[in-house]
Amino acid sequence: MKYTKKEIDSLLSLNTDWTDERKQKQIKKLFKKFNALTNTSSSQKEIDNAERMMEICAEATLVYRSPAHKRNYQKKVVKKRQVTKSTVEQNDGCIIPIIVSLSSFGIFIWLILYGLL
Repeated sequence: MKYTKKEIDSLLSLNTDWTDERKQKQIKKLFKKFNALTNTSSSQKEIDNAERMMEICAEATLVYRSPAHKRNYQKKVVKKRQVTKSTVEQNDGCIIPIIVSLSSFGIFIWLILYGLL
């Protein structure tokens, strides 16, 4: 069933001067109260009344819910770097010292293995 704000305020005895946050807190308290009544009550009349009030509380949460949070950020678009010949040519200088160090290390190992050192 659809209820207006005025009907919800009168059924749940919410003060019209309260802020929406205060009303949300009160609605949650009332929902917990009526939910406990449905679980502990012995008479069917009380259970039916508590379930009806829970439905009203559920409708009230939809009426008094907070607005959606607006995200204030811009997605940054970063262009991918394209590999060009100039960057490849610059990296060739790094390989030469590695080859020299590996080859001299290889010679050193060879000298140790054959007992020349």
